[in-house]
Amino acid sequence: MGNIVRPKQNAPIKSERPEKAVSNRAAKRAAWRKAKSKKAAREKAAWEKAELKSAAHTLITLPREIQLLIFKSLDSTEEVVSMVLSCSLFHRIFKANEQQICMAIAYRVWSPYGALEAMDVLRRDVLPRDNASFVYDFWILSRMQDPSRKDRNSARSARYCTKVADTLRRRSREIVLQKHDRRYPKGRSIVVGLSELYAMEAFEQHVVVPGIRIIMKRFAKKDRDAFWMEQYRAQQFSEWQNLNHPIGNLKKKNISGLRSLSFSEVERLSRAIYNIIRALEHIHSVVLHYPSHSPYLQGGSLVVCDGRSPDPKIFVTHPTIDVKALFESCSVQEHMQMVAAFDPFEGDNGFYGLLTATLYDRLLNLGRFQADTRRQEMQSMLSIVQNSLWDFGQPQVAKLLERVSHLGWEGGFNKSRYITVQSRAFMGTVEDNKEMVVPNLLKLGSFGCVTWCMSAEYWTS
Repeated sequence: MGNIVRPKQNAPIKSERPEKAVSNRAAKRAAWRKAKSKKAAREKAAWEKAELKSAAHTLITLPREIQLLIFKSLDSTEEVVSMVLSCSLFHRIFKANEQQICMAIAYRVWSPYGALEAMDVLRRDVLPRDNASFVYDFWILSRMQDPSRKDRNSARSARYCTKVADTLRRRSREIVLQKHDRRYPKGRSIVVGLSELYAMEAFEQHVVVPGIRIIMKRFAKKDRDAFWMEQYRAQQFSEWQNLNHPIGNLKKKNISGLRSLSFSEVERLSRAIYNIIRALEHIHSVVLHYPSHSPYLQGGSLVVCDGRSPDPKIFVTHPTIDVKALFESCSVQEHMQMVAAFDPFEGDNGFYGLLTATLYDRLLNLGRFQADTRRQEMQSMLSIVQNSLWDFGQPQVAKLLERVSHLGWEGGFNKSRYITVQSRAFMGTVEDNKEMVVPNLLKLGSFGCVTWCMSAEYWTS
């Protein structure tokens, strides 16, 4: 009997969840893409490593002079460290020539903006003072930190700036111990190592760049017209701030975050901030022996110190400034930019008032104008000084400087408001028997500095 072929019945279909199948396929595709990206990353890393070895091998065969020139052409500590870690030979070269390499980088990248000189002033003059923490915290950090920041960001900035201060103190500690005083010799060349380069980069990132941001905010709030509202773009500037590039490299990079500021404006702003720090070297205090209120003690020599008196029950001090040294260290135009960049709305212990009053003592002599035009001339000077940081204000600055050469004060400044004295070191870093030209605080009472600043022509006109 033949086999009977029965038709196959349809097998029962197993119940399957479509969602689960789709998710499994998606997971497989994601895993495949992840594995592919890892493989590509490994291949790229291997290729970069081979290229680095090839480049390192090429550099190794170069003469030592060219290798040093390559080191000196770098722009940041990150680049220096990357090259040092590329091979043991470069590590040995850097160790043997660290100061020479770092000095070349510092003078090329940072010195054009005054950063190197500002760091030297902090290390040589400000930080070794008895009141270094007071000067550093109140005259630098509080000037440049954005008060609108959250506490967390402010604490972080303060922490970085404290690291900068510690780094700069390290270089002056040996001299303090050897000489048993706090004077760092001025004629000595500036010593720069990798730690100082890092300190300048950190200072620029956490002090100077936020300082530029504050200046932009202040001018945007001061002038609500369409021009400044268009010029001030905080979001674009924050993009540049997050790039963490030194200001010295901005000309070499196309940074879209700086559309609201030209390169020349960035240079003026950064240099003005560094010049403010450099001016701290010329800020001292007159010691008024209570209750006579006379700044001339012990043979007529000026008794000065570098900040608050250690015993306020015995001594009363007023801030003063050595204008002879200040005027030698900064031009009239730089002085204008310092005053324009300085924020006068926070406590500064007379620093801003002294910088402003001494500036207008260097500008036009209003006594050469008719009485009915003096106020107009003074208002014009104030406007030009406020706009001296920006490109649109440069033609007016040039015209004012040309007028100052013809209508300014004889001898360069209003000498009738100052006296020349021989200083005597009382405490801190002030040199003995140094000729200083300082504001005349005689017979001005307990508010000597404030009264002297308020008597300047830009207030009385």
